[in-house]
Amino acid sequence: MTLTEAQTTKPAVDALTDLVDTARTRAVRANAEGDRLKMNDLLGIADTLDRARTRLVEDGTEYLDAAWAFVDAGRKMIADVYGSASLLALIRSEAGRGPRG
Repeated sequence: MTLTEAQTTKPAVDALTDLVDTARTRAVRANAEGDRLKMNDLLGIADTLDRARTRLVEDGTEYLDAAWAFVDAGRKMIADVYGSASLLALIRSEAGRGPRG
């Protein structure tokens, strides 16, 4: 990979790295909460994104469009697996507190 290709692919590599780290961190949290299903889902997402990142590094700009598609899908999948459940828990905890005043 040339320097120009490396500079072109770096934002996508960084985005994939951030998503891999986020998915793994949330998997650890899910495990601590006793939710093995969520943990396994998040670890699977992290593994897929890690493979996409490796492919981007190996193939360079030829894989850039696909890498960005993985970034978009990864964000949505992580939010679906972890984010929505957290929002629901927050809503439930707020509902149990009663009116504020």
